Amino acid sequence: MAVFTKYSKSRFKFSLFCFVIVLCSHGVLCQWPGSFSRKQVRIFEGTVSESLHNIMPYEPFDYTEPNISQGYGSSSKFSSRGMGHLYYFTNLFINNILKDQAYPEGILQVVDGNTIQLSDVRKEWAVYWRHYGPTLAVILSLTLLGLLMPVFGLLFCCCRCTGRCSARTAPFDKRYDFCRRHSYGMLLLCITVLISFGVVCSFVTNENLEEGTHNLARELRTGLHDVDLYVNNTKVEVNHLLINNFNEFDKSITKILKASGEIVKNKLGSVSKATVLTNLTNIVHGLAAIRNDLKEIDSLTRSLQTTAEQLDIALKDFRRTLLEKLNQCKSQQACRTLMTKYNIKDLSLEANFTRLPNVTASLQNVSELISSDIEHEVLKGKQAFENIKLEIQRSVDEHIPEIKDFIGKIGGRLDSGARDMNQMLDRFHQVLAGEGGRTIDHGDSLLRQYGHYRYYVGLGVSFILLTVLMCLSLGLLCGFCGSRPDSGYSDDCCNKGSGASFLMLGVWVMFIASAALAFVTLIYFITGVSAERVICEPLKHPGDSRIFSLVDQILDPSALYGDGQETTSHHVVQGSLTSSGRGGDVRYQLFGGEGGKRQTEREGEGKTLTVSEIVRSCHKNASLFNVLQLRHVAPLAELMTFPKDNNLREYIQKMTKSMKINYNIKILTPEATEQLLRLSLSPLSDIDFPAYTHILGERITSIDLLKLSAALNETLEKLPSSQNDLKLALRNMVMYLKVHHETQVMGMLDLSKRLEASAILLSEHLKFNHTSLRAAVDHLLLEVEDAQKMLDQDGPNIVAKLGSEFGSEFEKHVDHYVSRVINHLEFDVGKCWPLSLVYNATLTSGCSKILSPYNGFWFAAGCVLLLFIPAIFISVRLASLYQKLEPYPGPEEEYLYDAYAASGPRDNIPLGNVGGKKKKHRNKAPSHAAGGDAYGGPDALNPDYSAHLGRNERQRLQAASGSTPGASGSGADPRFNDMAPKNWDFPNNGPPRYQQSTPLSTEYERPPPYYYPGPPK
Repeated sequence: MAVFTKYSKSRFKFSLFCFVIVLCSHGVLCQWPGSFSRKQVRIFEGTVSESLHNIMPYEPFDYTEPNISQGYGSSSKFSSRGMGHLYYFTNLFINNILKDQAYPEGILQVVDGNTIQLSDVRKEWAVYWRHYGPTLAVILSLTLLGLLMPVFGLLFCCCRCTGRCSARTAPFDKRYDFCRRHSYGMLLLCITVLISFGVVCSFVTNENLEEGTHNLARELRTGLHDVDLYVNNTKVEVNHLLINNFNEFDKSITKILKASGEIVKNKLGSVSKATVLTNLTNIVHGLAAIRNDLKEIDSLTRSLQTTAEQLDIALKDFRRTLLEKLNQCKSQQACRTLMTKYNIKDLSLEANFTRLPNVTASLQNVSELISSDIEHEVLKGKQAFENIKLEIQRSVDEHIPEIKDFIGKIGGRLDSGARDMNQMLDRFHQVLAGEGGRTIDHGDSLLRQYGHYRYYVGLGVSFILLTVLMCLSLGLLCGFCGSRPDSGYSDDCCNKGSGASFLMLGVWVMFIASAALAFVTLIYFITGVSAERVICEPLKHPGDSRIFSLVDQILDPSALYGDGQETTSHHVVQGSLTSSGRGGDVRYQLFGGEGGKRQTEREGEGKTLTVSEIVRSCHKNASLFNVLQLRHVAPLAELMTFPKDNNLREYIQKMTKSMKINYNIKILTPEATEQLLRLSLSPLSDIDFPAYTHILGERITSIDLLKLSAALNETLEKLPSSQNDLKLALRNMVMYLKVHHETQVMGMLDLSKRLEASAILLSEHLKFNHTSLRAAVDHLLLEVEDAQKMLDQDGPNIVAKLGSEFGSEFEKHVDHYVSRVINHLEFDVGKCWPLSLVYNATLTSGCSKILSPYNGFWFAAGCVLLLFIPAIFISVRLASLYQKLEPYPGPEEEYLYDAYAASGPRDNIPLGNVGGKKKKHRNKAPSHAAGGDAYGGPDALNPDYSAHLGRNERQRLQAASGSTPGASGSGADPRFNDMAPKNWDFPNNGPPRYQQSTPLSTEYERPPPYYYPGPPK
């Protein structure tokens, strides 16, 4: 029997597919990009380097990464707000009455690809019963409960009106009523506590449901915005990978081709050790700096020596004069102390600056070499070696157009592929934004228009349950804490009688509201369980869902690619390249075309794209290429063989074979060799540089002139005034010392520092990473000689090998770029975690925030509804116990009450006869025995309005047991006579006279009979 007709429009198919794509990943946030293995080697990240270090030896290019936004607003966070246990038990109950599938296996089948056929119910009734039996049992139970509870309530009301069903009770407790009252009270208290949980759950779930429906449209719009952002980011990734990165690759490849001569030349120099020419060039180029250093050292040395001679002469004159003056004052203690402390005779120059190395000869030799143009002679050989670069570059430039044309073909294919994917993403975005936005707006308007009715229904149910809870709670509170009821007007307002009234009020509310509660619970149950099994459960577990299997059979996601004319006209850009390497013309279509489709059918026959497969792929955080299985329309394996199939290797071989050089290269002329030998034999290598450190590190004078001048000042201050001429002479000598120290000694110290620094700098310039200049030049000359021999003997073979290596590594760059494109398309572009985030957020919004409170509401209300049944029985029984006026009086009076009640018709039926055998014949007592007349006697004139509560029963019993004088002598036990004083006498059985009202007093309590054993012995 067909229940699902054929789709009339393919647009509906595509819209449904787009919606499924939005909900295509669940629970994969822990799997971020980069957690999967790669088939190809990944490249370094960064910007394209400007140096030529990427070839010989080979190093991958550095490509820039796309700048994409991560501002996704969807969130899958959910707070149950204390209802987690309720949701758990609700789901446990649903799983017990209905298995995890919406329908049994084999019940629904897809016929002709678009029609769902239902199996015959009459033949498969056993299967239906096993699957849906428990659910139907719950529905039937709720229906019967809703129908029978009002009927039972009506029958109970009629029973109460007839005085039965605990409507009238004995005025005092029976023997075990005390235990019954407490037992029933504790049972009802437990049931009330359970009902209170249900009431709280009903209020909270109703509010959570209202909040979830209120925020649903906003959260769905946020999900649409995130999907829009994901589509834009994917387009950015596609364009960056296929266009921007290709431009970077093209620029780097072009740079390598234009620098191929320099690359091969440098590698040739490294292999043949001809790079020593660079070191020789650096040496001869540094001769100018060496000459400047020598000039500086020679000038400083001469200045230092001249100043030292002047200072030495001045110190000799000063020493002679000072000794003469001090000899004049030998009699003074101060002069003797000065001569003892300072040995004036030894005052002289300490450092011998005449022993400094003489660099004049070295300076003259270097100047001659420079003037003989040694640098130019050495540069001739280097220039001859540099010409290799020009020869190789000219041969490579002839083949650059062919290689550039091939690179351009790759760029055209990639640009076409980028347009294909952008058109596909644009189509997906247009349908999703249009249909999805309109659907959300329409649903939001319906929720705003009718959603509040559902809220008020739930609120009404919650308040009904709260009313029952309040009645039971107040009844228990008054019953536990209140006193017994009283027949007088001094009774407390919150005694046990009030508790009985509250309990009975709760009973009537339960009877009256049960039908409405059962009806609402039934509607919530049917819709909630159906939504859980048909919508939420398949979305949470799509791999094992029969609903998804139906969707897979009906929905064809390949409509995303298009077919036939639609594919060609809308989003497939075809391109073909001719290949002679496979024996014919082969069509290479990166993102569509018949050739790619046939290749896909051969490679992956039997593999079809389904909605469940899309969801499972997104569960694994796969890329867009793997999620949509674009290998069906984009045979990446053919793209990998694209360089080989289009004769790239032949182009490169032609280019490398054309790399030829002039083998008669002289990398160093004889003139240059002769001048380098002269440089090696020059005195530059014989300069004693440690002498500068040793000599310049000594003191300039043997005695510190400043200290000596201070000592002279101290001495002349101690001389007596009779030697003023001597003191004046000493003061002049102090000034003389200070002048020499500031002008000559300090100047010499500055010259020494400068000279030492220049000597150190010259020493470094002359080493050239060797111990000396002579060792460096000799070593480099030997290496140049070896390089020249290698170039003369093995030059052709070396160049051919280097050319082949250059071509091989150039081809590696092309292959690596193609593999990088394939690798990123297959594993990186369009990572599915944003769609997973939207999927999880949508599930949270629809299932966790709406359906979970929805199911929790009917589960709480249904549990409370079931608790009504024991609550009614216990409340009725407990209310009758709360109405008792007196405690248990003893067995005699209980027996008397039962006997009296059985002797004639009474308004109140003693509890002792409840449950006993009904007597078909009752003894009719004479009217005067009851103390009445034709109008009912005194009781008829003064009726007891509380008789239905069992009150004033004691007076009736006493009247029946012999309140008249004749009755007292009939053998009745006098201890049972009421000893309370009377306010009237009625010898003629007349009505009592009117008595003046007296203040109310407490009820007289007759003391129990006492046993007096006699006086103590």
